[in-house]
Amino acid sequence: MPSFTQEMLKIFTTKEKQGSIDRIVDDFVLIGRNLFKKETKMALFIGLKVHIDGKIGIIDSAFGTSGKFKVRFENPVAKSIPSSSPIVLHLKRYIFDDTKKIRQ
Repeated sequence: MPSFTQEMLKIFTTKEKQGSIDRIVDDFVLIGRNLFKKETKMALFIGLKVHIDGKIGIIDSAFGTSGKFKVRFENPVAKSIPSSSPIVLHLKRYIFDDTKKIRQ
């Protein structure tokens, strides 16, 4: 029987963060808020997928210095999303990963 090391075990915890829509820029881009604190390093989250009203967008960049961010869609759907919809970010954090990298 082979022995297992901690690195071989892929045990993770799931996390969910919720934010809100600040404003809709155009059909492809909207500005979100309340998902991150203003001290957060946004470079860690750029490129991650978020779910908004059943549609999937990608965090594109930081917007300003107050923790706001841009979400970009591949298809023109941003104007069809109600402004009261929450922005949901699902994350995985692997227990035995020494780098503590954020994954989806």
